Amino acid sequence: MIENLWILIKGGILVFSKNYIKLKVTDDNLIAGFLSALGSFVKETTNEEIKSISMEGRKFSYIVGDGLIIVISTNQLDNDILVFELLKDIKSKFLEKYMELIGNFLVDTDNFKNFDTELEEILTKSDISINCRTCKKSILGEFRIKHMDSKKIYFCCPLCEENFLVANK
Repeated sequence: MIENLWILIKGGILVFSKNYIKLKVTDDNLIAGFLSALGSFVKETTNEEIKSISMEGRKFSYIVGDGLIIVISTNQLDNDILVFELLKDIKSKFLEKYMELIGNFLVDTDNFKNFDTELEEILTKSDISINCRTCKKSILGEFRIKHMDSKKIYFCCPLCEENFLVANK
């Protein structure tokens, strides 16, 4: 499940944030500045974009591009592939709605405050925390998916998928 979201534009300016859990540091601008600085540090030292920061129980995942830095915090056990797909969906919807405002030299951050509806729509359709149907393990990386009775069923490996299909014939 998504815990927090920060959307920044060039220069590390926070234009939108959403907090589903409370962090010890409550100033979203301070958090956004740190996340932006960390991304800049990684880019300068490695010439690569930052993708994620993992901790014991939480993960910060980034998507950078088109003048945006979008960061979400999630549970460490959420699936990396699905988290990245969620980030792409959020970025796409945000750009669709605010593209003309992002490149402006002077930005009024109040113009970005009404992204809640679109965000909730995206989050309602997404599922980033998945378990294998057969062995019940959390699936963190690649997975297999089967659509049955308009539901998505996830498997961690071909063997688990085969065992499920044999048991449900």
